[in-house]
Amino acid sequence: KDVAQFVGIDTRDPDPAPALAFVRTFDITYPSIFDPQGRSLLEFSGTLPPSGIPSTLVVDAEGRIAARVIGEIDRGTLVGLVRDTAEGR
Repeated sequence: KDVAQFVGIDTRDPDPAPALAFVRTFDITYPSIFDPQGRSLLEFSGTLPPSGIPSTLVVDAEGRIAARVIGEIDRGTLVGLVRDTAEGR
């Protein structure tokens, strides 16, 4: 069975209250990292521009970036990218 895992990174809010409110409002069930200094984004240098928020990365089972979307993404597009990645396309 294929499994997709998600992680959110909040680099925009200077305090955690808005991020926690977002998680509650939208019933976010995946882990979310609060990173107002943007340190976690340094891990993606060369992959994501610092101003490319929001962004979505789809990583394959081997840890390679299979898809990248800079900007908002809708559910249908995300499902398609994850499905294509799982199927090796």
